[in-house]
Amino acid sequence: MQKSSRRLRVENLEHRRLLAADSMIGPQYPDAWGAVALDSAMAAAEDVSTQDVSGREAEGESVLKVRLDFSLDSSNFFTTRYPQAKAAMQEAVDEVVARFNDTLAAVNPPSRSQIQWQPAVLDPRTGGLTALPTSFRAAANEIVVYVRGNNLTGLTRGLGGYNTFGVGYNCPDQACVNEANAFISNLTTRGETGAGASTPSDFAPVVGAITIDTRSEVDWNFGAVDTGEPGQSDFRAVVAHEFAHVLGFGTAPSFTRYVSGGRFSGPQANAVFPGSANIPLNGTSHLADSVLDVVPTTMTARFDGTLSELDFAILDDIGWELTPDTRPTVQITTLEQTVPESEGTVVLSATLSATPSQNISVPVVISGTASVNSDYTVTPATFNFASGQRTATMTVNVVDNAVNEGLESLTVRLVDSSVAKLGAEAEALVVILDDDGSPVGQTQLNQPEFSSTAITVPGNNQPVAYLFRASANTTLRVTKVGATAPLEAFFVLNEDLEPIGQYDGAGDLSVTLSANQNYVLRFEARSAAAQYQIASTAGFQVINNDSPTNVLQPSDVTGDGEVSALDALRVINALNAADASEINVNNEVLEEGNYYDVTGDGTVTSLDALRVINTLSGPTSANSETGVASASAAAFAADETSADETDSEGSSESGFVPAVVSVLLDDHDHDDELSHDDTHHEEETESSSSVLAPSLVDSVFVEYGASCLA
Repeated sequence: MQKSSRRLRVENLEHRRLLAADSMIGPQYPDAWGAVALDSAMAAAEDVSTQDVSGREAEGESVLKVRLDFSLDSSNFFTTRYPQAKAAMQEAVDEVVARFNDTLAAVNPPSRSQIQWQPAVLDPRTGGLTALPTSFRAAANEIVVYVRGNNLTGLTRGLGGYNTFGVGYNCPDQACVNEANAFISNLTTRGETGAGASTPSDFAPVVGAITIDTRSEVDWNFGAVDTGEPGQSDFRAVVAHEFAHVLGFGTAPSFTRYVSGGRFSGPQANAVFPGSANIPLNGTSHLADSVLDVVPTTMTARFDGTLSELDFAILDDIGWELTPDTRPTVQITTLEQTVPESEGTVVLSATLSATPSQNISVPVVISGTASVNSDYTVTPATFNFASGQRTATMTVNVVDNAVNEGLESLTVRLVDSSVAKLGAEAEALVVILDDDGSPVGQTQLNQPEFSSTAITVPGNNQPVAYLFRASANTTLRVTKVGATAPLEAFFVLNEDLEPIGQYDGAGDLSVTLSANQNYVLRFEARSAAAQYQIASTAGFQVINNDSPTNVLQPSDVTGDGEVSALDALRVINALNAADASEINVNNEVLEEGNYYDVTGDGTVTSLDALRVINTLSGPTSANSETGVASASAAAFAADETSADETDSEGSSESGFVPAVVSVLLDDHDHDDELSHDDTHHEEETESSSSVLAPSLVDSVFVEYGASCLA
């Protein structure tokens, strides 16, 4: 029988942001090897007995496992610098594959000497291949991921993908050829027949590679995602994102079969995605940032968090067999409370969607302008659910100190964990009003008639606020008239009720204002009247624009410090007088001195009246005619629920639309980074092939994407 000599090159490369780096020489292969198409290898293997697929276990007998291999890592990142990184990385990938029910055949070296193979691993940073020992093997249900540390650039924190093999044989007989083809089939499908179809519907990698950024200026958080300090990068989030690429997200043929017109059309993903069309992509390997506006995901170019239900649904479309997420859903039921320092304690509640069979603890992360110990303490620092109990509480102990501090806040945010997944409401906000020097009562609103004449803040033991809108960029300066320094705090808040400037006991208060933004100048309660001079670098006229919305207490239309039926009636009367269902806030028909735009959407409609009514009927409307204005008065309870949300979803089951104060985080725009990546793609695609031996390479496809963790 004539000898058969063939070569197969199987390459599955995904490279996220190729960077200039040291070149790595790939494995060498005999020039005499011929070429064989992948589909013909699969066809020849169909006649081979399944016993040649060594190590294959019955479906469901084992769970998928990931073996992290650090043997190619020359950095000290995982050893001396961060010895906890190895365990954190293993836990992160284990958390992902715990959702999978796939079983993969073992990969062992060929038994015949005539069948030659060269396993290799891609360096995602350089695009170069590093040859692995020919004795390499992967156990059944095992994926081997080679991990390296290296200095990356910009906001890139990680790179990842799956890798390549070269196989060739020089067989003296048909039995050898059959064994070679069976080996190739096992290598490329691992028993998942859909991976070998002409249009692959499954994916079964053997080897992957992940590179982690080792620059000294990167501050890593190795704990649970979202539990780090401001400015830290979540190590586990980066690992989960890059590992998803190892699993074929954005890289596998079974992923790309659903990509068309810049969108992903996988049926499982579309069942989760609430949009009206297929899921938009950013390039070919990431979801568009706009996806985050409608559903959680960590697979955008700017990512955080762990894999979401949408991300897992896409992996399901790729071919992975998912098990249901049996974790109960946890939500915070006490979303927002505003209290003075004298309140003592604030109790936050959380609930589970299912009764736990054992004690579980859901971690939280606390942030904000209030300082632990000096402004508050928390007991306990987790939500602890006892066995058989679906409700747990956490107590915020407010510290009544003697420092004039102004408004402070803390946000308690649930953390996704192995014991519970996050529901729609994962945050609670506690706003603390400083009450030093005088008790906090109902905030008195004065009209902002700023001029060269000083304003007089009354000494009536009530906080006083001026709501105004800046019509141009300017610098606002507030200076006390007279030699005696003020003892009471005064400060400026933006329309999100975030302090942007506060008197610190010396000099004056100076803050920068932006055009067309609402602001609050608030003076703490005092027993003696005082005068303050207001100045603006752009003139008084730009800061005398009345705010259409009472951002301190949106439902208080009249600005008298109380929410009553009169506030709803003012809105209704304005609409009747105009004989219209909608009035623009700039319309002169609206009576001055009223804050008709309760929803803050720029128009006055019946929804504004409804929001007032819901506030009155709600359980937390303590500062209304039907309640008692007390320490829990919601003087700063800004209601920022959008009109669209209210129209489409309606009010909550109790008939109450809760007030929400949002802290808006400025997300970085990395358009320049992405543009740079596209340019680099064009420059480096051809050169990345040169690291492979000419006898092996016909072409190399390298996928690029930007990975940013702000």
